[in-house]
Amino acid sequence: MKIPPSIIVLFLLGSIEAAAQNPTVVFSFTVDDYPESRIIESLMDGHRSEVRFEFRMLRKAKGFRKIFGDKLLAEEERVFVARWDAFDESFIVTVDETTEHIFSDAISFLNFFLSVNSHRMAVSESLLDDDYLMCRWRIQPIKLVPPLTLMTLVKSDLQTNSSWKQTVFEQVNR
Repeated sequence: MKIPPSIIVLFLLGSIEAAAQNPTVVFSFTVDDYPESRIIESLMDGHRSEVRFEFRMLRKAKGFRKIFGDKLLAEEERVFVARWDAFDESFIVTVDETTEHIFSDAISFLNFFLSVNSHRMAVSESLLDDDYLMCRWRIQPIKLVPPLTLMTLVKSDLQTNSSWKQTVFEQVNR
């Protein structure tokens, strides 16, 4: 059975229109109140460090639905893993296991490693005035590999978590 070209064109146009209707938000989020020297010392000792950023777009529940909590519209996570290259004397950050960024000085490395700037997140529904964005970070100054990750349950200094923070965002398409 052959599908007429007009049906294919209508399907593609509908798909493009649906994708265009999904809003995208842009925001920045930075780690605050964490001793940066702890990360540098860990890297210089030959360990890897990890920062995990978590983002959630939520819709305020109304009426009887409040008992179930706010509705999750979108959720994303960014993972930065850093290491020190002693031969090149540079800091290397791998983002989401895909791209690497190399820094020759500690200040520019820390600025990049401890923040997410102009991050774009797609949301599955149109946004309302009472929708809000929550963000948090989790730092492991010494990145552990399984099964050693169980140690974070008993040694609290191996991992630091921030509380969820409401973050300002801008909607870039409506």
